[in-house]
Amino acid sequence: MKVPVPTTHNDASWPEAEVERAATKDPSHPELSEPYLTRVDGVAYLCATDRYILAMVPVEADDEPAGYVPAEALRMARKWKGLLEINKSEVAVPHPKGNSHLTLERPDLGMFPILAEMLVEKALSERDSTATICLNVEFLYRAARAIGARKIRLRLPAATHRPIIVEPTDNPDGRIALVMPIRMPAETN
Repeated sequence: MKVPVPTTHNDASWPEAEVERAATKDPSHPELSEPYLTRVDGVAYLCATDRYILAMVPVEADDEPAGYVPAEALRMARKWKGLLEINKSEVAVPHPKGNSHLTLERPDLGMFPILAEMLVEKALSERDSTATICLNVEFLYRAARAIGARKIRLRLPAATHRPIIVEPTDNPDGRIALVMPIRMPAETN
């Protein structure tokens, strides 16, 4: 599997897609602590969520089995500009000099609780309408960083409690993130 590569940016300082940034740091949700490899309509995606944002980055994958992929393996593969070799139980990252590799066990964190394909399909079906929403800017920033986007397009759903679709404006490979709205403060007269 190829690690997500950056969309071409004029600013070389802008980061690559780092889908693991969308994973939770909350120890009470270990099933959300690592990215998850899945397929939607035949396309392989690495997905990560913390319950407030969900990032999906398309990756080139052959027959790699669905499941969790350690964030550490993704970081090393980007650092070494290499590929991940995934089987059912482990992930290997070959060293660029070819003399060694890093091997990590694939975590068994149970079922990935969010069916990303269902959320994305529902959000995409409602993308042509507008609504008044409130967003946490930090969530939006993290979602943009997770999919490697410097400039983003927001697609607002008809219902204000549905996720907002975040896409890079130059989105040739289908990167997408979803950000949940937050409660609107009560209006005062």
